[in-house]
Amino acid sequence: MRGIAIVGGVIALGLGWWISRDTVSASEAKAGDCIAQQGESTRSKAEVVDCDDTKAAYKVAERHDGAHDCDRERYAQYQESRRPTGVKFTLCMTPLSQE
Repeated sequence: MRGIAIVGGVIALGLGWWISRDTVSASEAKAGDCIAQQGESTRSKAEVVDCDDTKAAYKVAERHDGAHDCDRERYAQYQESRRPTGVKFTLCMTPLSQE
C-alpha cells in the first residue's frame, strides 16, 4: 500500500508540473513581454503571457533587479519580494490599452 501511495504522489506531482509548464513567472519577464495580473492589491500575482492573450494587461517597458522607482507618470509598477531579502525585481509597465 505504501508503494502505491508513493507512486500516486509522484504521478500527482508530474501532472501538476505538466499542467503548469506553460505558465511563465513574472520573475522571468523582460522588456517587450506582456503581463497578466491577478488582483489589485499588494498580494497580486503576475505572469508572462502572449501579447495576443485576452488576459494580457501590460507590456514590460523596463526590468530592474532589486528595488527601483518607475516613472509613475509613464508606467505602472510591479515588484516581487521575498522575506527577508527584500525586493527581487521591479517591472515598469505600460497598459496595453495605451499602446
